[in-house]
Amino acid sequence: MQGDRDINSGASNYQIKNIFKEYVLVSQDRQRVEVFRKNDAGQWVLYSVGPGDDITLTSVGWTVAIAAFYEDVELLADTGSA
Repeated sequence: MQGDRDINSGASNYQIKNIFKEYVLVSQDRQRVEVFRKNDAGQWVLYSVGPGDDITLTSVGWTVAIAAFYEDVELLADTGSA
């Protein structure tokens, strides 16, 4: 039945979401990265990173300067495009 597949798919998606510890949103038009990290209470906490800052992903033990992360990237704001 179609309904059974939808329920199973939803349960599977819920289980996958529970394994995430962090997720990252990266801006394409300026040096800005948003790291969402799950705290011990299971709540998502936002860490905004901008020019001069370091990006840290604690779940994988990785840190990089935002300038190095965007190295060789032509940002949309630099081209005059919006």
